[in-house]
Amino acid sequence: MARQAAALIDFQSRPAVVDWERMAARARSAHRATAVALYAFLIAVSLPVILPYFWLVTIAFSAKAGVAETMVLWRSTLVLIPAVIAFWLAATLAGNRRQMWLGMAAIALAAAAAFALLVGPDLHLRNFIFLVEPDFASVVRSRVGEVRGAVQFPNVWHAFGNSLLIAGAQTVVVLTVGSLAAYYLARNGPIRSPFARAEHDL
Repeated sequence: MARQAAALIDFQSRPAVVDWERMAARARSAHRATAVALYAFLIAVSLPVILPYFWLVTIAFSAKAGVAETMVLWRSTLVLIPAVIAFWLAATLAGNRRQMWLGMAAIALAAAAAFALLVGPDLHLRNFIFLVEPDFASVVRSRVGEVRGAVQFPNVWHAFGNSLLIAGAQTVVVLTVGSLAAYYLARNGPIRSPFARAEHDL
């Protein structure tokens, strides 16, 4: 018994040595490695999704007579992919939130400047002439010559108004029929709420 008590006193008298700084550094390293792997996976998965939409926007503002130039698309890709990777590095390597936002702002400014320099001269708004010109097919013919298959298209705002009219009428019809059917089922259906049953009994 005395031996056990002496061993207990000796155990309690020796302080446990824990290297907290080493454990904290190890935890930070593990957290950073996890974040790097997660961001790398997300970038690898999202780039094939983002790139086609980015190309669609670039084509809309750069195509001439309905034909997109391949070099414009590749130059825009040359700006997009490094910018996404730089955003990833800024998010993973920043020491605090302020450094991360400053780094991302600098990357966004650099990417915008590169995009304006490489792709900016090819951008224009002539593809959206149909918004203000009803007979835009004739305008296209006057600029690029006769276009095969070019016909007179309706005014986009008339088409938009017709779409709104059809959608609004369909909404009214569906709401009316659905409300009448719901009222009937609520009053006479096989499954009714206690309030509906009480009101029906009265």
